[in-house]
Amino acid sequence: MLKNLIITGFMLSGKSSVGKLLSEKIKWNFIDLDKLIEDEEKLSISEIFKLKGEKYFRNIEYLKLRNFLHLKKNIISLGGGTFCSYRNINVIKKVGISILLKSDIDEILERASINQIIKRPLFNNNLKTLFNKRQKFYNKADIKIITKNKTIENICDEIIYKINNLYK
Repeated sequence: MLKNLIITGFMLSGKSSVGKLLSEKIKWNFIDLDKLIEDEEKLSISEIFKLKGEKYFRNIEYLKLRNFLHLKKNIISLGGGTFCSYRNINVIKKVGISILLKSDIDEILERASINQIIKRPLFNNNLKTLFNKRQKFYNKADIKIITKNKTIENICDEIIYKINNLYK
């Protein structure tokens, strides 16, 4: 029985946008992990990083993922770094099927506005190094969707197609 669909990928790969539309299309609940953490902490992700540190934030992510173990029929959008920990990947595999939105670095940079860059605490680090470092984790996703030259609608349709083929 299908439990949940977990959307992962690098920052600005479209995880939240795809997750929202996908949840509408298949009539499942949508959970944005970063938004959930921001609401509960009453701080933005950037503020959490600045005031409490990345280690604190990553621990909250892990605890939230563990809370999802009992959930069914949810689309869960992860933060860009959530899938970059074996501890998290092990929990995610129990929570549901992981779907990577595979964007290339040029695509990410095209999507980046000044406002988006300011909101992302790790964006200003060496972006290409971070992007390359995360690929070994992202490649562990169950399903991979290349996003280049696709609309959000196309991406959602491809996810639905691939999920349906898994259960034939």
